Amino acid sequence: MKYVKKRGANYHFVRRVPKDIRAIDDREFIQVSLKTDSASLAQHRATILNQHINAYWESLIIDPSNKEERYKQAVHLARLHGFGYKSAAEIAHEPVEQIIERVIAATSHNTTQDTKEALLGAVERPAIKLSSALAKFWELSKDKQLNKSAGQIQKWKNPRIKAVKNFIDIVGDKNLTDLTRDDALNFKDWWVERLQEENMTPNSANKDFIHLRGVLLSINDNLRLDLPMHKIFERLTIKDVGRTSRLSFEPAFVQDSLLTRTGAMAGMTEQLWVFMCAMADTGARINELAGLDASAGDICLDEDIPYIHIRPNQNRQLKTPSSERIIPLVGASLYAFEQQPQGFIDYASRPDSLSSAINKWFRDNDILPSSNHSLYSLRHCFQDRLISVEAPDRIQAELMGHKFHRPRYGTGASLEQKQKWLGRIAFELR
Repeated sequence: MKYVKKRGANYHFVRRVPKDIRAIDDREFIQVSLKTDSASLAQHRATILNQHINAYWESLIIDPSNKEERYKQAVHLARLHGFGYKSAAEIAHEPVEQIIERVIAATSHNTTQDTKEALLGAVERPAIKLSSALAKFWELSKDKQLNKSAGQIQKWKNPRIKAVKNFIDIVGDKNLTDLTRDDALNFKDWWVERLQEENMTPNSANKDFIHLRGVLLSINDNLRLDLPMHKIFERLTIKDVGRTSRLSFEPAFVQDSLLTRTGAMAGMTEQLWVFMCAMADTGARINELAGLDASAGDICLDEDIPYIHIRPNQNRQLKTPSSERIIPLVGASLYAFEQQPQGFIDYASRPDSLSSAINKWFRDNDILPSSNHSLYSLRHCFQDRLISVEAPDRIQAELMGHKFHRPRYGTGASLEQKQKWLGRIAFELR
């Protein structure tokens, strides 16, 4: 058995370092316990270990400033000595016996500086931002592009580009090492709300999850980053049951739970809570509210009937022409804009961040009736309340920003008429 010798009860891997390698690896012999008394298992482990040794020697002939290759080298070197590579912080949480084993191996008289750094976790994982992940993935996936035309390659790339872009829009351009489970759940929340708002099937969301996970897992595996990508992105699938069900809050839940500042709701930041109040009594979409531009007259509080004017502006475009509308302010929404007369400037160009922050807070504090509810459920609740007071279809359509599916004559409902119907469903703040 090549490179395998029995020492006492167990087999060991023993290999002489070739002379032409000793300039970069100054050991005469490599000896590692294979931790088995089975000859067949020892040979199997020795074969794998020998592959790592050869890869390590190849990696020594690299530019030391190349952090990715430097890290891969450390991973190979740690495995060569019978250890998995771990950062110093991770090693510190290991059992004392395992830490001692590493220290003994690292302080052996013939241990090189590179070996010490690899065994003691001193080599930093390469910092790869999400924005550069695709370029790295294309490089690692050349085999998947073989025998494809330029058009076919672009068609293969496009959904992955879309998935990564959408993810960055929600969580920011993070380093891969900084990604968390919350980032993945925020991304799912964003997709659930988008499916509800645009009446889409879950297929688009699930494709995003698959392509994003595929890109990041490939980078994680090929660069030996050893990040918990599987756990971060597990169970993100949204079940396809035809159209996404539009879950609504019960009005009593909104009144008695969400619109109070007692109990669990006392901990929500003022701006997020006020935004929720604004949405509760306008039923407007999240991006419509966040994008209001007070300087352009979108928020009018000094009129006899205060109102907001949802229309295209520098912050955002509207979903459809029928989305442009004027909504009187009553109850919770009037209070909200009295507190925020300039609107929600911090989130004007990033409504998804606002939505993610509120949904994360809901989830962290176990506020919602079910995992299928979200901030967007306030819009569905608004629609249900209009139906419950038997508001005319045209009034409902004009307040919701929906297309009215009948011949449209006249100028529509007046501000006074809209205010009358909204007054019947307005929430009270307590």
